[in-house]
Amino acid sequence: MKKTLIPTSRIRGNRTQERGITMLLVALAMVAIIGMAALSIDVITLYLTREEAQHSADSAAQGAAKVLSLSGITGDPTNVSGNWGHICGPENGTNGLATRVAKAIAKQNTVGRSSSHHD
Repeated sequence: MKKTLIPTSRIRGNRTQERGITMLLVALAMVAIIGMAALSIDVITLYLTREEAQHSADSAAQGAAKVLSLSGITGDPTNVSGNWGHICGPENGTNGLATRVAKAIAKQNTVGRSSSHHD
């Protein structure tokens, strides 16, 4: 049998010192993995909230466009009927129907697990 180049007593002595280093490396790796998992969850939440906000804005725009289409003012470019103020004017309770509809639809949609209450 051939003689080993490194004495076995020396190998065993080093292994006891390596155990502490291994535990330290595992602990550092776990902290890094948990940090990456938390960051990925935050990024996913950001993208989902952005998608919900876009859906809310799209729905509100479609609602206002439907009001404009049904009112018939899109076929009245010279405002002969005088309905532009009631449909598109400033929102004051009697005017601005398209704006009121858009805001009502936007409030029905949730963004980030809460209703959007922005005016």
